[in-house]
Amino acid sequence: MPSASPPSRRRCASSAAGSRRPASSSATTGARSRSAMAPPRTRVALAGRSTELLPLLDRLQALADAHSLAVAAVATQDQRDPALRAALERLSPAPEVCLRTEEVLTSIGADVFIVASPLVQRHAHVRAALASGCHVLAAAPLALTVRAAAGCVAAAEAAGRALAVYDSGRFSLDVHMLKWATGSGIIGDPAYVLDIAFGAEETSPNLCARGDPALHERLRGGGLLLARAVHDCALLRFAVNDIVEVSGHEACLEPERIARGPDGRVRARFACSAADTIAAQFRFANGAAGVYTRSWAGRGTTLPHRRTVWATRGAVDNDALFLDTGARRSLQEEWKAHVTPVEVERLFPRAVTDPLALELSSFFAALARWDRGLQTAMPHHGREALRDLATAWAIAESGARGRRLAVQEVESLAAEDAQRDLNAHIKAG
Repeated sequence: MPSASPPSRRRCASSAAGSRRPASSSATTGARSRSAMAPPRTRVALAGRSTELLPLLDRLQALADAHSLAVAAVATQDQRDPALRAALERLSPAPEVCLRTEEVLTSIGADVFIVASPLVQRHAHVRAALASGCHVLAAAPLALTVRAAAGCVAAAEAAGRALAVYDSGRFSLDVHMLKWATGSGIIGDPAYVLDIAFGAEETSPNLCARGDPALHERLRGGGLLLARAVHDCALLRFAVNDIVEVSGHEACLEPERIARGPDGRVRARFACSAADTIAAQFRFANGAAGVYTRSWAGRGTTLPHRRTVWATRGAVDNDALFLDTGARRSLQEEWKAHVTPVEVERLFPRAVTDPLALELSSFFAALARWDRGLQTAMPHHGREALRDLATAWAIAESGARGRRLAVQEVESLAAEDAQRDLNAHIKAG
C-alpha cells in the first residue's frame, strides 16, 4: 500500500486551507494583528536536484530571519530523496513541492528564484523565472554557452530584474587574502601567474569526476571547462585582474571513464564526449601573464594544485607570502595584521566564513536595496558571470581557431565555433 505523503510534499497549486480546521474568530483576529506588524517575507523558490538543493536549503533556513525569507516552493525530480524530504520538513511553513519549474512559476509564484538546475536546462529556467517577474540567483556557470548566458543577461536587463550567480569563487577567505596581496601593494604589481594542477586521487587515471557521469558529457555537464575552468577564471579575474586575451587548448586524455561502487568494484563504464584536460596562457588587463592547467586525467603521477603570483616586490605561493627583503611569512597572518576590523566585518559579517552562506546573504542584502529603488550592482551579477563564462570558453575557441583570442571576441559572440553544436541543441539563438 502506498505511503502517505509527508506534509512538505503537498501537491502543486493545492489549497492548504482546504485541509485545515476553520480558525476561531479570536484566533483569526490575533493572526491578522501579528501579520500586520510583521514585514512581508521574500518568497523564495528553488529548482534543481537534491544534491544541489540541500546546501541551499540549509543556508536559507539559517538566513531566514535575518533577511526575512520564506521558502515558498521547490521544483525537483528527487521528491523521494529522504535527505531532501527531511530538509523540507524542517521548514515552516512547509514549501510546495513540484516536479517542474514551470509549475512553480505559474501556480505558486515567488519573488526570488534560485536556479540550481542541470546546466543544459539552466538558461531556460533562468529566462522563464525572469519572464515571470522574479529576481534570479543561478548556479555558476550561468549557462552552457556564452550565447545562452548573453540571452539571460539581456532578458534580466529588459525585465528590470536582478540576475546574479552563486558558487562564483569570490567569497572564500583564501581568495580575499590573495586579492589583498595583489591589490594592497605589499608585493608590488603582479607580473606572472601560475595556476596549475594535473589529476587527482578521486579522478585519476580514469575515474568518474565527483561520481557524476554527466560531467564528462559536452551537452549535460560541459566537461572540465565548465565544471572547473569557469570558476577558476572568475577567481583569477577577481583576485588578480581581468583576463583580456587567451591562448588555449583542451583535450580528452581518458576517453573512457569508470564509476566504482562502495566496495571498490567497477559498476559502470562510459564514453566521454567532453574534455578532461585544459592548458591555457592568459594576458591580464594590467599586462601580467599567466599559465593555467587543469586535468582530471593523469596516469602514473599527478601534480598537486599550486597557485603562485610573482610581482615586482614579492610573491604569493599558495598560503605563503614572500617579500623582496627575503622574508617569508604566512599570508593569513600578514592579512590579519593589515586588515582593519571594519573590513573583516564587511567581508565576513558576524564571523561567518562559509562561502555559500556569504554569497546568499550578500545577494539578499543587495536585493533589499534594489527593491527600495537603489538598483545597485548585485554581487557577481549577470554581466560578471557572462564574462567568466566567455573567458573559459575562450580557451576552447582559441584552440578551435588556432590563434590567440581576445575574450571580447567570445563575449560578443564573434567567436563561437566550439559552441555551435551546443547552441543548436539547446536553441540558444
